[in-house]
Amino acid sequence: AHLALERHRLAREPACPPLERAQLTGEEPLARWSPPRLRQCLREPARLPDDARRGRTRLGGHRASQRGVDRARIHQRRHQAPQAQAPPMTMAPGMSPQRLFNTALADFTAGQWTLCIEGFNTYLRGFSRTDAADDAQWYIGDCYYSDGKFSEAIDAYNRVITGYPKGDRVPDAYYKLGLALNSQKQPDRAREAWETLVKQFPDSDLARLAKQKLDGMPRGKAPGR
Repeated sequence: AHLALERHRLAREPACPPLERAQLTGEEPLARWSPPRLRQCLREPARLPDDARRGRTRLGGHRASQRGVDRARIHQRRHQAPQAQAPPMTMAPGMSPQRLFNTALADFTAGQWTLCIEGFNTYLRGFSRTDAADDAQWYIGDCYYSDGKFSEAIDAYNRVITGYPKGDRVPDAYYKLGLALNSQKQPDRAREAWETLVKQFPDSDLARLAKQKLDGMPRGKAPGR
């Protein structure tokens, strides 16, 4: 069976002579061809009969044409304009503030920092005066901090302090502000943030943590995170 398949395959090759025209067209039974004779078909393309040579030329032309199409497609892909980025998250009509906040909070819990930031920014655009607005701004800072973007985190924590001075997230913001500043090699500003926390909120748990940072802060060196 294997030999029969090989014979059929070789008989269909465009480069299959030195055989007579009748042999190429199958007028001589394939069963009478020996394996060496079949393989010889692949070694002497110059002695192809006219019809076989024409078939080979057509096949080569088809392959060249296909290669040209492939090159054109590759060129088109390389020069296509980049796809537009997805627009910022917008609040769906009728979405409640609580649902929007909870969605962003779920992204925070899952470590999806970019989605979380987008969600809380959307919340603040629509509900900047709610009781949870300082929480939303603090979570934005914490997303940046967790993602290692300390400059953006510093800005976000400062927004909590200046934008919501009466909010209950201010102690958290001062403490994390000190950590972010310390990560940016700014120990003097980190010390200032922690000292302000201890002074303004002396009875808070975060004030006690800030004291530990200050106590372990040698002069001229930044404390460990």
